[in-house]
Amino acid sequence: MIRNRSFMVGLGCGLAAGALLLQLMISAGMATPTKAQVVREASKLKLKVSDAEAKLHTAEEWRTMEEQEKASKGEDEAGQADSGSPSQPAVTPAAPAAPKNPAVGKTQNPAAVASPTTDTYSAKPAASSIALRIPRGVTLYQVSDLLARAGVIQDKEAFLLAARSRKAQTRIQYGPYRFEAGQSVDSIIDELVRVKE
Repeated sequence: MIRNRSFMVGLGCGLAAGALLLQLMISAGMATPTKAQVVREASKLKLKVSDAEAKLHTAEEWRTMEEQEKASKGEDEAGQADSGSPSQPAVTPAAPAAPKNPAVGKTQNPAAVASPTTDTYSAKPAASSIALRIPRGVTLYQVSDLLARAGVIQDKEAFLLAARSRKAQTRIQYGPYRFEAGQSVDSIIDELVRVKE
């Protein structure tokens, strides 16, 4: 112990100094912000700050409330400008929501893109053989989306139930596949879980 005395003293002093510096850094950086600071930072991020007692709203409820406010302001302004005629509030269309899954909006085959005048959800593939690539790391739900968009399956829920009952969600193999139109759900699952050599 005598041989390591200077090492132990140095270690103790280093730990004490480190703890002191850490405490100073935490106390300096973690000062409680005022409500005005929180509101200012939230407005930079286009967020709204509410009190703890206030009712929380979803994004859809906020949009509805904003549209109602705009409509009521539009009626007031129209009523002041032309008090004799009834006014219709101007409704602005909302932007379409982006897909939650980034792979959903991408098409594997550029030739499979439908023209703007056709309904992409009701379009059925004309060929009896459907080629599809399953990317690495996709979930069972994403696979069901890919199969439904390609026209391999008609009912995603039935496919998901059958695949879960066979515990296929952990055994799906990635890579290229070729399915036949009208193929049964069980045979599709068999192909998806078959190990390729």
